[in-house]
Amino acid sequence: MPAKRNVKVKVVFWDGRKEEIIVSARTRIMDILKKYNLNLEAVLCLLNSQLVTEDEEIVENSELKILSVVSGG
Repeated sequence: MPAKRNVKVKVVFWDGRKEEIIVSARTRIMDILKKYNLNLEAVLCLLNSQLVTEDEEIVENSELKILSVVSGG
C-alpha cells in the first residue's frame, strides 16, 4: 500500500491573511473550512482562480482563496 502523500496549499482569507499549510492528499476544501471553523454557507472558494464547491479536492501547490459572503440590508 503506498504511503499517504501530503500536499502544500496556500490559503488566502478575505481579510488579506495568508497561510501555507500542509494537508494530506485528497483533502477537500470543506475539510480546510472546517479546520478554520468557517461556515460553508458563508464563504465562496476560489481554487487557483476558479470558483469551486467545497467538495473539490486540493492538489499540490494550489492557492485557495476564501471570500466572505456579505449580505444584509
